[in-house]
Amino acid sequence: MKKLNLKYSNRVILGLIANLFIIFISFAQTVPKLKDPSNPLIIEHAFLIDSLGGLIYWNEGALTPGSFFTTHRSNTGLGDLDSMLEVITWKDSLLEDEDSPAPDLYHTLYQQYYNGLKVEGAEYTLHHDGEEIWISSGFIAEGLLLSVTPQISESVALSQAISHLGFETWIWDSIETEYPDGELLIIFVADSNGNESFKLAWKFTIVALSELYNSTIYIDATTGGVCKKLSNIHDDSFNHYYYGNKYDLDTRVHSTWIRTRHYLFANDFTRNIYSTDDLNYHDSYFISDKYWNWEDMPFSNDDIWGNDKWSATAAHYCASKSWDYFKQTPLNRKGMTGWGKHVRIVADYKINGNHYNNASYVTFNNEDYILVGRYTNNNYLGTYDIIGHEFTHGVTNRSRPLPYEKISGALNESFSDIFGYMIERYSFGYHRNWTFGEDANALVRDMKYPNSFSNPSFYMQPQYWVNVIGCTPVAGAPPTGNDFCGVHFNSGVQNKWFQLLTDGGTNNVYGSSRNVAGIGADKAARIAYYTLINYKNYDFQNSNFNTVRANSIASAAILYGMCSNEYNNTCAAWHAVNVGNYNPCALSWRISRFLNNLTGLKNNTKSVFDVTLFPNPTSNSIKLFVEQSALNENTVYKINIFDNQGKLVLSSTTSNINGYEINVQSISEGIYNLIIINSNWTKSIKFVKQ
Repeated sequence: MKKLNLKYSNRVILGLIANLFIIFISFAQTVPKLKDPSNPLIIEHAFLIDSLGGLIYWNEGALTPGSFFTTHRSNTGLGDLDSMLEVITWKDSLLEDEDSPAPDLYHTLYQQYYNGLKVEGAEYTLHHDGEEIWISSGFIAEGLLLSVTPQISESVALSQAISHLGFETWIWDSIETEYPDGELLIIFVADSNGNESFKLAWKFTIVALSELYNSTIYIDATTGGVCKKLSNIHDDSFNHYYYGNKYDLDTRVHSTWIRTRHYLFANDFTRNIYSTDDLNYHDSYFISDKYWNWEDMPFSNDDIWGNDKWSATAAHYCASKSWDYFKQTPLNRKGMTGWGKHVRIVADYKINGNHYNNASYVTFNNEDYILVGRYTNNNYLGTYDIIGHEFTHGVTNRSRPLPYEKISGALNESFSDIFGYMIERYSFGYHRNWTFGEDANALVRDMKYPNSFSNPSFYMQPQYWVNVIGCTPVAGAPPTGNDFCGVHFNSGVQNKWFQLLTDGGTNNVYGSSRNVAGIGADKAARIAYYTLINYKNYDFQNSNFNTVRANSIASAAILYGMCSNEYNNTCAAWHAVNVGNYNPCALSWRISRFLNNLTGLKNNTKSVFDVTLFPNPTSNSIKLFVEQSALNENTVYKINIFDNQGKLVLSSTTSNINGYEINVQSISEGIYNLIIINSNWTKSIKFVKQ
């Protein structure tokens, strides 16, 4: 979009607001199709539904990736004007580096469109092996009914956005760039009372120069009002300022016929990091490519930096260690993007000549920046955990953008804390502590003891939990803001989950002690990373952690096996932070794939004999009938019945399985999985209680 004449924008907007009304579109049904146990697709092909987390485990051989939104379209919740566009398919990297009970999986992400327009956040992912779907997860917006013709033009919407923000100077005033383009799309919003609706809106990314401001703003395409705003800034040999003499500062030599200089450009071991300081920068000018020339960057004539350029070398070194952690460990990720695009570091950053007392990740025009300030005059924020935290914001943005507000924003912060901790651990070679910012005398959080910084240690913890229902995100800490509805506070829930999953321990929830054994940092980090990268849906209601719980449990099942120690501890750790129940795992899901990780199971579910349940459906009792060829003398059979959430509801044993009768009057109506286990074989059969 070229520069526009904005002179009369306020008068135009006021006239339009006076004559137009807001169209609200609510959910058309209370139970989405892919969460409805009476859905024929679910009855016939699903093994287990985590309806709170929006995730489905599918039976072996049930569905192919290509049939999900075609053959089975009517059972997915899509309407006549809806379509699902494949965005990207990526292959697992984690499963190649360590034995796993699962094969290499592919993950195909689909984006929903309504009448040709993108429905932001309505994404669905199929996790498959190329031939059959293992797991699916995500959100489909059902029953949409709204006009896709805007009453407000793109130029008027941009004028309204600029008028609303009210800054003095913008990026297009001082840097060679054009006004931002708007994207017309359908968005999901909730008002101050928690009422949810879909709206037609214009989306702009706007950068101000008068202060550090880079946000996405949504303008109602019917009324011209502001729907919401999302921040694109996530705060948070040489002698290293904190860590002493180091001999592996990654620099690059640049020679001309006049001189040779060494610059802070990391290019060893796949790194691609440029670092500079703020001597020649003001406000947001760093986003212009012309300021990243060799001549403007810090240099050393002999590559012996000593105490020179302390802020830049410290940040550059820690960013290099962040890159190394993601690449040199089993995560095997090449930089923020995954394919090695450069990262730009601005150290000792200033705003209008004043020291920036924070560190932030910023993205603009497909570039990734880390801005590093000072906590006090000499406390540079170039530490392993702080730079690692900001680096991970870039990984999140490039793989699974989590809107920076409410629970999705808290998860965004928490994942950065998790891998900031792991990067510090990797750099030192051992565990130091669970705190953040201590090296820079800027202690801000404690993952082991979240309450010490007013963060909740479990979901909905009184006094510490920030209520997000009906909350309108406002930048800044209380009392002037609400931290985008508590993103740096509610992050304590997942932080505590990770600490318990790593170390084990006990957490007190409303006076009840909940215990976790722990699996170690490396395994916990693999589960967290697999969750972050491969499960891209987030909870539209933004009110709880059920989605990330379901996704991390599925990740543990894929990485380590259903009912493995890692799986059970992942469940237990979430229960310990008051998210979900700790239910026994569903032994029978893809038992032939996970057999090696389970003890006491000798054969798989593809044994060539039949097991029959009668009657099915049933209301009172059910009898088991097994082919004679499968029966063995002196064998004890264990029968477990799980509901569709994986919870064990009935259990019994018998030595006479043929004709064995089970009373099911005590369980509720629904779909159940009955599993028979003995020393020779295992069988899973589905039945309906009515």
